[in-house]
Amino acid sequence: MPDVPGNNPCTELQTRGGTWRYDANRLDQHFSPAERFVTGLRNGKRISFDTEGRIFATQHGRDQLGQNWPKLCTLMQNAQQPAEELTIERQGADFGWPECYYDRFQHKLVLAPEYGGDGAKAVGVCAKKDAPVAAFPAHWAPNDMLI
Repeated sequence: MPDVPGNNPCTELQTRGGTWRYDANRLDQHFSPAERFVTGLRNGKRISFDTEGRIFATQHGRDQLGQNWPKLCTLMQNAQQPAEELTIERQGADFGWPECYYDRFQHKLVLAPEYGGDGAKAVGVCAKKDAPVAAFPAHWAPNDMLI
């Protein structure tokens, strides 16, 4: 919704915005915070492994910067931001969602307006989050990957 701050802490992070790890050879596993492998991924999609065993995942960036924060972001800027991301997942990584999004023009994570961001430069807590290894134009919605 326009000009509405985000919940802090974000309650959605309890059940969304991450990757959970389970053992395919074990029965009776249950969803819990203990199985959380990474956090801060908005709509993490397509997971693939390279020959070194690293885990890659694509992430759909957030939407509606211009619609929800018109004083901070024009609709033209909204069409170009934020980036879609390619991440390397490792135990405990935090990619910043919902507080942060990746600005592909500045090549860094910036603070989302819902969490005090100014629509351009403010970094705040994002300085301590894990950045993607690659970024793609906004709204491309990468839904497949093959390594």
